[in-house]
Amino acid sequence: MSFLHDRILRARMWYSGRVQRRFHYARSDRDHTLLEGFHAWKHAVRFGARIKWAVTDDAAALASLAHQLAPDLAEHVGSVEDVSADVFRSLTPTPPDSHVIALAERRAHSWETLSAHEGRAVVLDHP
Repeated sequence: MSFLHDRILRARMWYSGRVQRRFHYARSDRDHTLLEGFHAWKHAVRFGARIKWAVTDDAAALASLAHQLAPDLAEHVGSVEDVSADVFRSLTPTPPDSHVIALAERRAHSWETLSAHEGRAVVLDHP
């Protein structure tokens, strides 16, 4: 095995471990939330969520899905990082068939702030 090949393999293993640690930590992190699947990611992006990290194991399938179901999000598909299928499957107990898992920042809102706006609000007690 060449020196360069060895360095590339080590870099991939380090990056894969970093992705896995960050997404697993997010499950218990009150400042972030995991978005599993296209539907959750789509709505988060449309409503202005701060997506910290999004990954896919099949960029072409994700792009095709976005083109069919949400053409307005095509520009956001390019910011989703490719990971191996093994890494993708390790990020959640049930990997979504829609090929996207994302990490979004949770926003802190007070009831006073929410009630000051006209319209409806959906409040999730323990999301």
